[in-house]
Amino acid sequence: MATFFYLKIRGFYCYTSMVFIDRLTTNTLYLTLSEKVTLTSPSYLVRFVCVSTKDERYAWCSDSSSYPDRYNELSLVETNSPTSGTNQIKLDTYGSWDYFVYEYNGTAPGDETGLDEVEQGQATVNHTETILNSYNGYQSTYRKYQ
Repeated sequence: MATFFYLKIRGFYCYTSMVFIDRLTTNTLYLTLSEKVTLTSPSYLVRFVCVSTKDERYAWCSDSSSYPDRYNELSLVETNSPTSGTNQIKLDTYGSWDYFVYEYNGTAPGDETGLDEVEQGQATVNHTETILNSYNGYQSTYRKYQ
């Protein structure tokens, strides 16, 4: 899911997008990549860079949008054991990640070297919450003192 908003930077409004990714699920990214695409029917390399640790992760996706002139729909599988060269990725650090989308044709490249960037933005990774057992420390029977 993507949210679009404007930021005011030095008196100017800048358009940016925020993508929300849930851990251990299949996520759908709705992006507008067609504006800068120069290849015919490209596939996309999505590079994620963690804001706090600077770790880099890669996913290779194809567009499954019914209306590619209006928006692009990329499927991203967040998993603990990703397979390289696929749309599987492990974003194990909670919080903010920057993402960069590159177009390519043919075989999946190893990294973004020599590819054209078509979009960049910010992503927030949400971890699935764990339910913690709580301690119920009170007694159900009480002593009566006289």
